Amino acid sequence: MRSYLSVFLFVAFFPLYAQTSFDPQRTWPVDSLRHWLYDLMDEAALKHPGFYRYTTPERFRVRLDSAAASINRPLNGLGYYRLLKPLLAQIGCLHTGIALPAEYTEKLAALPGLLPLELFIGEDRHVYVLRDLSAVPQLTPGAEILSINGRPVPDVLRILMNAIPSDGYNQTLKLRMLNHRFPQWYQSMIGADTLYVLGVMQDGEQKTVELSGLAATAMPPLPFAGEKPLQFEIQEGIGILRIRSFARTPVRAAGQRFRPFIRKTFRSLRREGIRDLLLDLRYNTGGTDAHAAFLASYFFDSTFRYWDRIEVTPAIAAEIKGAARLFYRKPVLSEGRYLWQKTPFTKEFDFYEPQKPARNAYAGRCWLLTNGLCMSSCSDLTAVLRYNGKVSVIGEESGGAYQGNNSGMMPETVVPPGLILTIPLQKYTTAVDTTLHRGRGTAPDHPLQGSLQDRLSGRDTEMEQALRIIRENR
Repeated sequence: MRSYLSVFLFVAFFPLYAQTSFDPQRTWPVDSLRHWLYDLMDEAALKHPGFYRYTTPERFRVRLDSAAASINRPLNGLGYYRLLKPLLAQIGCLHTGIALPAEYTEKLAALPGLLPLELFIGEDRHVYVLRDLSAVPQLTPGAEILSINGRPVPDVLRILMNAIPSDGYNQTLKLRMLNHRFPQWYQSMIGADTLYVLGVMQDGEQKTVELSGLAATAMPPLPFAGEKPLQFEIQEGIGILRIRSFARTPVRAAGQRFRPFIRKTFRSLRREGIRDLLLDLRYNTGGTDAHAAFLASYFFDSTFRYWDRIEVTPAIAAEIKGAARLFYRKPVLSEGRYLWQKTPFTKEFDFYEPQKPARNAYAGRCWLLTNGLCMSSCSDLTAVLRYNGKVSVIGEESGGAYQGNNSGMMPETVVPPGLILTIPLQKYTTAVDTTLHRGRGTAPDHPLQGSLQDRLSGRDTEMEQALRIIRENR
């Protein structure tokens, strides 16, 4: 959720700098870069309620000092971005981010600067070719990439994995992201090269291959892109409900309405007497909390808890005054925490209150199919349903944290030297046992580890395996 108030609360605390425009050619002196770095992190910690959720202030300070010490020469904006990205990722918050300006990323996207390969990265961290997207392909499916422009693949993976933000210590989000966006992450964190010299192992022979870079428009989309966000069907007595997003915008853009669709689906399940439901939440990166909580209500037959609490920092609580009180209630101090209060102007913050079950609650067995790109509100839903024993989870550990996330109002502000910083202002704690899975997502009851052959087959083998598990457990 974004609002004018959230922007006010955020900008009010950040120092105003004379220089905010991004100049990719200009370099900045070491002293300025270090000064900006400390100011940025100190100010962000005042507003980010989950800044120290997974690391202590002392440990983060060591990392901050190390990053500052590594600035030993002037950097341009891109170089500074590459310094900030992994440091912010150390917070362990997938909603905290630093981004290059849109006009610069658009210029990058138009250049032939992406590694022209679709890749697969397994649990063993080896990198294999799925498809050579070059005009004249040289690499066959299954070839292993050993080095890129002289840099060994383990070093490349370390740089990229460290830069991708995820909740806590989660790794499935990072791996799943690189499985589909490796060239883009390489470009932003290492280099936008027009020629790639690769060390490869192909057909049992180690050799060097040169590939020309590719423009972003030629890269494949994420799986299921273009599908309607909401889908329901019945296969051999198993209901399959696919929800690719909880966000209002993509659902409406597809000509769908979330609540009517869900109501109709569960009426159909009851009418048809379906006893097994597969809820497919793969690649659902979250969205509207009201939609996720509404779906949760169909799996309970009595009042239930969704969130336990929402917290803000003392600095944000202090700013809910004057005109701001027209929009939001003053946070309440309880046991050392400032708790966010619901407001008559929006229902986005209502879900820490007891929730009512839906009229046509589902009484059968539910199986939830997830992966590392099940994030944000999708992960909240997954955690609540699993904690209450309403689902058996199939697939990968969810990308969002089991205990909750930091999100809500997420204003953006321009920070030197013209980068875009996003900081969430609310810390959500789900109504689960927070001693379980600390810093991790919801663990699957039936783990699925996709293989290179699965990806090469072109089939949805995860869905096939999930349906097999359901049939075997009938």
